[in-house]
Amino acid sequence: MNTEKTRVLRALGLSVAGKYVTQLLAFASVVIVARLLTPAQIGEFSLAAAIVAVAYELRAFGVNFYIIQLDRLTDEAVRAATGVLYITSWSFGILLLAGASPAAGYFSVPVLRELLRPWCSYRQWRGRPGTAQYDAETRFRAPWPANLWTKSYGY
Repeated sequence: MNTEKTRVLRALGLSVAGKYVTQLLAFASVVIVARLLTPAQIGEFSLAAAIVAVAYELRAFGVNFYIIQLDRLTDEAVRAATGVLYITSWSFGILLLAGASPAAGYFSVPVLRELLRPWCSYRQWRGRPGTAQYDAETRFRAPWPANLWTKSYGY
C-alpha cells in the first residue's frame, strides 16, 4: 500500500512540475514575442493564436479523456482513439488552411492569412493520444522530457 501511495504521489509531483515548467516556458515566449513585435503585430499574432487555439482544442474531440477513463487500456482502444484523432486533426488542419483567407477578410487583417497557414503543418495537427496512455497508467515520468521539448519548440 505504501509503495502505491509513493508511486501516485511521485506521479502527481511530476505532473504538477511539468505543468509549471510548461507555463514558465509559455510565459517566457510571450515576453520574447512582446519585445520583438509592435503593438499592432502583437494584436494580429494574438488573433491568429486564438483561432488556432480554439481549433486545436476542438480537434482533440475528448480522445485523451476517453483513454484516461478506460477501465482497461487495450491496443484496440488506443488504435480507435488514434484513428478518431487523425480524422479530426486533419479535418481541422484543412479547415484552418481553407479558412485562412476568409478569416483574414472577415477580421480585415490581411496578414492573418500568412500567420495561419504555417500552423496548418503536419507537426501541429498530427494526432497522438500517446501521453494520455501514460496519464492513464500514472507514468508521468516517461513523456515528461518529450512534452517539455514540444512545448519549448512550438508555440
